[in-house]
Amino acid sequence: MAHINYQYFNNVFTFITAPVSNYYLILKYYNAIETRSSVPVSFAANINYYEFINMQNSAFGGNMIQKGERWCIFNGDTKQEGIIDLDDMQQIDNDAYNFVQQQPYISDLNGDNIVDITDIVIADKNAFNFVSSVTQ
Repeated sequence: MAHINYQYFNNVFTFITAPVSNYYLILKYYNAIETRSSVPVSFAANINYYEFINMQNSAFGGNMIQKGERWCIFNGDTKQEGIIDLDDMQQIDNDAYNFVQQQPYISDLNGDNIVDITDIVIADKNAFNFVSSVTQ
């Protein structure tokens, strides 16, 4: 399989006023595919832990890719439409043509602070593999 870029996060979040219930966790990042937890997470206890990076089935529909020992979410959805497609690639191509250099920038998929052909390749591979958000 071709190399597909990804994003890796390690964060802790505190929900002080969440009513006691079960919730699906939703990961959103400015140029990544929205990814949901595969099961509802209980907010009945003061402390709860959910790990996305250890198993593909941590994400709803297994919508992640393994890089090394970690499971990661896909990036390239610059338009935040839930799918990586020509709309995203057009934006990245336009930004590459204009030599956009800014950090962070939505079209900079590999995080090197410049939008260029390497970012287009990432989006192209993800679009070719029909990467999209799995929400139901």
